Amino acid sequence: MQDKKQSSAQTNNCPLRVTVHVFDELRECIGQARVEVELAPGGTVDTLLRQMAEDYGERFIDIHTSSQAGRGICVVILNRRSLSLPEDLVCTLNAGDELHLIPPIAGG
Repeated sequence: MQDKKQSSAQTNNCPLRVTVHVFDELRECIGQARVEVELAPGGTVDTLLRQMAEDYGERFIDIHTSSQAGRGICVVILNRRSLSLPEDLVCTLNAGDELHLIPPIAGG
């Protein structure tokens, strides 16, 4: 019985993987349309964005934080549900979640 408890505890300490789909400027910054991000258990949308900023550098930070200038990430979709920003940045993520980060679409 103790082995099962230890195994369960080890599973809970395993990092969780989230698939992140990015578009437009974010895709150009990252160099691909989809990435797997590994987070500690209990990670939130905010944690994920901070991790991506650390992984992809200043250009990612500029793109995702420049909403005051009318840019930045304007739509975040978690498992087919649109999130309200900034309120839903505290949403806890689970292994296997899919997040879509969509910046504003430029047009003329």
